[in-house]
Amino acid sequence: AVVSTQSTGNLETLNIAHTQRGLSNIPSEFDQLTNLREIDLSYNKLSRVPEPIYRLENLRRANFSNNEISEMSSLTECWTEMVTLNLTGNKLKEIPACICKLSKLKRLYLNG
Repeated sequence: AVVSTQSTGNLETLNIAHTQRGLSNIPSEFDQLTNLREIDLSYNKLSRVPEPIYRLENLRRANFSNNEISEMSSLTECWTEMVTLNLTGNKLKEIPACICKLSKLKRLYLNG
């Protein structure tokens, strides 16, 4: 596994950009990183945001740019602390309605 959640319980920032990640090699234990505030999964091969990441309710900054994401789950509204969300360079055809429920969101990047 990439992350041993037992030893990283206090982890606040995780950068696994440019690591050729797809849905099959994202640890399901990600949701145990309850102190995570910032995640960078840019420049990977994700077709969608992995479900365990939606359960990280303390996320403030997330970078999913330059993947293959074509839709966002309604679970996006769980990110109640999200301030910056980068979805640039994906395959989204429309702005997901659930993003409108992120009341603390200040920066949303959707180019490309």
